[in-house]
This record gives sequence, C-alpha cells and structure tokens, in this order.
Amino acid sequence: MIGTGPDRLGILQVDETGKRVKLRLAEGVTMVSNGKPFTGERVFDTEKPDWVGIGRFRMHIIVREGKYILRLADNESLVRKNFPGCQWYPGNEDFRVEATFISYPVGKTIPIVNVLDQVSHQPCPGYAEFKLKGETYRLDAIAEGAGLFFVFRDKTAGDTTYQPARFITVDLNPGNNGTFTLDFNKAYNPPCAISDFTTCPTAPDQNVLLIRIDAGEKYIKR
Repeated sequence: MIGTGPDRLGILQVDETGKRVKLRLAEGVTMVSNGKPFTGERVFDTEKPDWVGIGRFRMHIIVREGKYILRLADNESLVRKNFPGCQWYPGNEDFRVEATFISYPVGKTIPIVNVLDQVSHQPCPGYAEFKLKGETYRLDAIAEGAGLFFVFRDKTAGDTTYQPARFITVDLNPGNNGTFTLDFNKAYNPPCAISDFTTCPTAPDQNVLLIRIDAGEKYIKR
C-alpha cells in the first residue's frame, strides 16, 4: 500500500481516561467513513468495526484485553480481488434451535487462544444451553457490546468447515434464564480463513461440540 496517501495522515490519540481513541487528521488530509468524507478530528467506535480510509487503504481500532490495536486493510489486495466467494450449507431448520442463557457471576472471564497461541482473557457473562438431535449441549459466550459472541467447533471442522473455529453472533444478551434463537445456519468463518494477517480466536475446549453441525458457512481451502 506504499504511496496510497500523503506522507503524514495524522495522529491517533488515546484520551486521558484510556477509553477513547481519537484520530486527528493532518492539515489538508481527507479520509472517508461509510462512504462520506471527513476532515479534522474523529472518535472511533471501538464496539464494532469502524473503518476509515483513504484511497485503497482502510483501518479501524480493535480492543484486546484493554489494549488498542490498529487493524489495517488493503481494498485492492490480491486476496480480496481473487476471493472466490462464500459457500454455505443449504438452510436447515434442525440447526435453528431455542436456547436458554444461564448467567455466570459478574466478572467471569475465560481464556481464549488465538491462532498464534497467544492467550487473552475474555469476559464471559454466561452460557447458552440447547438441544440438538435429542442431546443437550452448551456453549460459553463472550460479551460483545450488548450482545453475545460464540466461538465454537464441531465434528465438521477440518472436513467441510474451518478447522480452528466458526463464529455466531447474537445481537442481544437475553439475560439470565432468557430464551433466544441460536441459529447455526448463520455460523460464519473467522477472517483467518482467508487472510494470513489476522489473529483469530480458536474454540475453547468447552465449546467443542461432539456432533456434526452441517449448517452455516463451509471452508474453501486456498
């Protein structure tokens, strides 16, 4: 991405509370966010991917154990241009289940190992309990904003799906003993399935399901 913008784009600054990251663009620099140009100062939303960029270059801020990390992307990379698209199992109602959320004590965390064998301790508000083919299973959840994030693996891993893990996102935490729909048809691959420059989490042992879940996104070997 050399030469995609001016020599100096601006300054990234973590405020005195340590809870916000501000981008202060250099004079004369214009970047885009959601297709709209901006200048001057801008505060990143670190609860979700909040991309900004110039030319082919894009970036956003992610949070890992209280540390801010700058994630970069190239919109014209060969991986992106040659991406063959996603492959999915046909929709299957058998893998769209009603789950009950059981809360853990406040402050509980679980260790999550990424593909580089780095360990982070993620907030775990509780687990989802559900039935598949007459058997009861559970998945620990990671807190993600107001919702839940599940990192899991099943017996299709390494066969028709990505070996380290797949993800499911639930928009809203239903609270203790609350019920919600856990739809494995919406299970999707982590960025590591297509990029060598990401550090995705792998499924913790307790989220390895001893059943085939032939639903959601498949894996196309590169």
